[in-house]
Amino acid sequence: MLSKKSKILFIVNPVSGRKKKENLHKIIKEELSSDTEFKIVEWESPMQNICDLIKNNIDADTNIIVAVGGDGTINKVANYVYKTDKTLAIIPLGSGNGFARFLNIPINLRKSIRLLENGISIKIDTVTINNKLFISTAGIGFDAFISKKFEECSKRGLFTYIKETVIHLLAYKENTYNLTIDNKELTTKAFLITFANAGQYGGNAEIAPKAKINDGELDIVIMKKPPLLNIIPTAIRLYLKNIHKSPFVKVIKGKNISLTTDKKLDIHFDGENMGEFDKLKIEINRATLNVLVSKKYNK
Repeated sequence: MLSKKSKILFIVNPVSGRKKKENLHKIIKEELSSDTEFKIVEWESPMQNICDLIKNNIDADTNIIVAVGGDGTINKVANYVYKTDKTLAIIPLGSGNGFARFLNIPINLRKSIRLLENGISIKIDTVTINNKLFISTAGIGFDAFISKKFEECSKRGLFTYIKETVIHLLAYKENTYNLTIDNKELTTKAFLITFANAGQYGGNAEIAPKAKINDGELDIVIMKKPPLLNIIPTAIRLYLKNIHKSPFVKVIKGKNISLTTDKKLDIHFDGENMGEFDKLKIEINRATLNVLVSKKYNK
């Protein structure tokens, strides 16, 4: 929770989501107490390193760094906050806002700003894949392929994401994966594999309804490609929060995980495409990130 001497640094992604951010400074000033010091900085382009941006704008006594944007923006800000004594806060202005929804952070702009003064800080796990950080979900296969297609689109938003999914769904084939999970080996064909620290994809679609963000384990979600007639019922399960009960889904909990494939495939970290890989080493970092959440948060 903020103290009277708190200082806040807002890092704003001006192109995330579809909501306009022109009045953000005015709204923040209206919602925060008059004695709360804050600074707003825009992330100008994907080529600009957010960690460097924060280093160049943060004061020594700044204790909260706010990611204003979607899951990809949160991931990049978390790369700075991770393993520091600072606290990550979130103003969810992205397309899906999966991480904010998982943490029960209000999607409403004013309510999420108010949380800065009445929330609490908790410690959560983070995860690295090949030494690169993610905090919510990472995946290989179809969902990562769609994240790449989504980033290539000129328009953002949930409708664009659904459109890209529908366009490519039928043509995308299963791939063969070799997994080692806590020294147990598994070779399987899958449509996608998601490594879930938190449970949400975004837009209230839950890929791992039983995932916990501070238990030292990941939910490894292995999904087969459903037959044509089962695609819509399977998709609906994401929103009913029972995808883990689908006959096309297997969930394994694990701590020490590696994965190989016979060809390079797309991978996403927190919804953003990270390129193609054929070898993954996944490591959990226990209680390494302070995050501001509602007092009512109980997952």
